[in-house]
Amino acid sequence: MTRDGRASNVTLKDISQKMNISMTSVHRAIYGKEGVGEELRKKVLETAKEMGYEPNYAASSMKRKAIRIAVVLPSAQGVGSLYYAYFWKGYRDALKEIRALNVETDEYEVEDENDQIELLKEIVDENKNSYSAVLTFSYTRSPEVILQYQRLSAQKIVVMVLDDLIEGINGLYCIPSSDTIIGEMCAEVFSLMLPKEGTILISSGRIGSLVHEKTVEGFKKYLKEHDSQLKIKQLPNSEDMEKTYRGFCEGLQAYDDVVGTFSLIARENKPMVRALEDTGMLGKVKVMGADLNMESAEFLRSEKIDALVYKNPYDKGFQGFQVLVDYVVKRIEPPKNIKCIISMVFKTGLSFYEDVIKL
Repeated sequence: MTRDGRASNVTLKDISQKMNISMTSVHRAIYGKEGVGEELRKKVLETAKEMGYEPNYAASSMKRKAIRIAVVLPSAQGVGSLYYAYFWKGYRDALKEIRALNVETDEYEVEDENDQIELLKEIVDENKNSYSAVLTFSYTRSPEVILQYQRLSAQKIVVMVLDDLIEGINGLYCIPSSDTIIGEMCAEVFSLMLPKEGTILISSGRIGSLVHEKTVEGFKKYLKEHDSQLKIKQLPNSEDMEKTYRGFCEGLQAYDDVVGTFSLIARENKPMVRALEDTGMLGKVKVMGADLNMESAEFLRSEKIDALVYKNPYDKGFQGFQVLVDYVVKRIEPPKNIKCIISMVFKTGLSFYEDVIKL
């Protein structure tokens, strides 16, 4: 055992001798200290890995002040429990794993994009040099939000954005929503489940969301590329779930060739199912819902929904926080866009997901 508790025989001195640089430079590079360039830091980390050196970040963290990360995510209350709560669950599970690294977090639940903008402004204006990083979420990618990301970047505060793909800002990293792929995947599953012709009713998702618009575009793209005779009818945009319910009812009654329905977001599952029940169409068409939570799992179990597209918010929250910590503590720079697995959940596989994410 080495003095700092590692079970490896490789030391900082071994690495410095191999690279012909000082031990202090090796230490600074491995433990994310200032005084070495990024190119040298990467070379040192690569050499250390090749030689089997395992840094003791926990021991190193005790010698420095705590690193602070602001977590700015949508509220997990109310309808937020259907999707956003799993961001929080994933992040908090990741936090448990790095307690020894002297990382502190401040949690801010926001109700909407305006709340988010005000919070980010406060972080930039009132907490200069206080936070090393911010974990947050993209609502609509408004110019005002982008401005705050740019301001955070200017102060060298690292930003991780969940459910979006934003390019051109240094120090900003994303876990994209994979919206186009989701749309294509849902269209492919419907094509396998449905007859060759008919109409699919699709909700519109959150007002102003580019992510949901691109999901529909991906759906249309798949049908067009595969010369499908299936048609889609998108419901009017609404934040009011009663209007979403009425939209599904009207569509189910207006079109005599409806063969499927699809809710783009978790909170639209319930009004969609209710409309199918009230119009007598439940069991007569194929039904696809969004996201996995206690409510949607019950719809799947009771066969009111045939399939759920699982966008994996738990893993996004877990990965997003983990990657931030790796960067600010260990100086392991992530790719600009981090992939997260998206899957389709059916009744037969439901228990597996329930065991993993603990609904």
